[in-house]
Amino acid sequence: MSEVQKGDHFLVTDDMKAIGATHWKAPFTSGFECIVPKGTILVVNIHPAYGAKGFICLPKNREEFELKFVPEEDRTADGYAGFSLVVLHEQIGLRLEKI
Repeated sequence: MSEVQKGDHFLVTDDMKAIGATHWKAPFTSGFECIVPKGTILVVNIHPAYGAKGFICLPKNREEFELKFVPEEDRTADGYAGFSLVVLHEQIGLRLEKI
């Protein structure tokens, strides 16, 4: 498993499946699946927990990405507080290149 640190940047080198988590101003989370397009730059949001299979990140073009991929019913709902993406470590070297 590659060492990933908060603040690391990764280039998506090929379209890649990811899990999106929506965050709320309440003790609740929901999610969505999406295909992160080739060319997207992802920024690691928090240092991953030891042994975690994935890590949490945000696209550098967060606002544009949010409009395109976060379901409208979530984005426009009262209490919506943002989103993050969960990416698997196994994608590093396959569809992710550290930059």
